[in-house]
Amino acid sequence: MDVMVANFLQSNVLPESLSNCPLLAAKIEQAHRVPLDYELPTRQAIGSVLLDANYDTVMDKQYKQLNLDKYVFGLTMFGVSTYFCFVCNYK
Repeated sequence: MDVMVANFLQSNVLPESLSNCPLLAAKIEQAHRVPLDYELPTRQAIGSVLLDANYDTVMDKQYKQLNLDKYVFGLTMFGVSTYFCFVCNYK
């Protein structure tokens, strides 16, 4: 298994530090539950439907967290630049 992970990372020019990623470890742990007839998604599906699903999931999580923290931190934009600053709202 170690050789397989090392081969995958090196063959795809991925950083070796990815081997310490908890997400990769969780995916390898879950891989034994995948049925034998499972087919990997196509690159078109990854770049469209699955990308949109991942974006929606992450954004929903971020919005929920932002709503929880909105009374502690306010999001303020200064000027016409692209700088966003978090300003503490002391009550």
